[in-house]
Amino acid sequence: MDISYDSKLIVTCSADKNVRVWGLDFGDCHKAFFAHQDSIMQVAFVPHNQDGNGHHFFSASKDRVIKYWDGDKFEQIQKLDGHHGEIWAMTVSRTGEFLVTASHDKSIRIWQQTDEQIFLEEQREKELEELYENTLTASLDRDDEPDGEKAEVGPAGKQTTETLMAGEKIVEALELGIADLDVMREWAEAKLTQPNLAPPDRHPIFLYTNISAEAHVLKVVQKIKAAALQDALLVLPFSQVPPLFTFLQSWAEKQWSIPLTCRVLFFVLNIHHKQIVASKTMRPMLDGIRRHLRRALQRQKDEMGFNLAALKFVGTQMREKGEKDYVDEAVWEAEEERLLKGRKKRGFVDVA
Repeated sequence: MDISYDSKLIVTCSADKNVRVWGLDFGDCHKAFFAHQDSIMQVAFVPHNQDGNGHHFFSASKDRVIKYWDGDKFEQIQKLDGHHGEIWAMTVSRTGEFLVTASHDKSIRIWQQTDEQIFLEEQREKELEELYENTLTASLDRDDEPDGEKAEVGPAGKQTTETLMAGEKIVEALELGIADLDVMREWAEAKLTQPNLAPPDRHPIFLYTNISAEAHVLKVVQKIKAAALQDALLVLPFSQVPPLFTFLQSWAEKQWSIPLTCRVLFFVLNIHHKQIVASKTMRPMLDGIRRHLRRALQRQKDEMGFNLAALKFVGTQMREKGEKDYVDEAVWEAEEERLLKGRKKRGFVDVA
């Protein structure tokens, strides 16, 4: 736990791999987000605001990684790799120019601040490349089955530049969609008290195409090829899973593209099962998605049953009206001759 220089923010961490940023004015939680792949051991704010970074903080975890965060925008700025064991302790200097970390690998590392500028887009691209390399290595070094034989059948997939770009498009669509949902919700709440309130300023994508945020995200996902969809979803960080579940719930409620919705939902549940189960905020979303999907699937089941019954009825009517008697002339003539031979013939006699 640590408090910012102006005593307005407090950041906490725990073994649930999440970081929470709290406001000291009202004691509310500003944001809770998935930060590391293992237990987080230490968090620390920059102790001053000389460069406008007073609300920036560091986090150290057992996953051997140190991350630099923006406490106002709730986004990652930089990731520092170097330790070969679990990081147990971290502290930031009073000047904020360097930080010191201690690890289970029996080393103490000093991280010095430089004048080199950081571009967030380049950092994201670097993370995507590392994720691709790690997943590729894992797929090549996949363990055998318990009986010593390799699986004959497995999910076909290959991460390429196309799938990575598709994952970035999904992330961009989710960020734009969530921002638009917040803007429209605030406008709807304000319109209750001000009926003549002008429409809000939305992103040009929504203004020019005149579609909702839900429809835009669904359109982006539908444009991805079916063979590349799973690899594109694999690129998504866990921080984008709650926004994705928000749109999945909306799609299920409006019964938009139910097969695609189910496919995305089941794959995300499969790859992020542990994190989703550990998150209390996502359970109500899962209950809502399950309720809407059951209603939509039941409706489709009833519709399919009605259509099958209608097809059977139409088929019966066609068979009844389409049957005609077929008469074989040879058989008919033979039957007539048999009947004639079996009849008794009467003779004429002279009775005069």
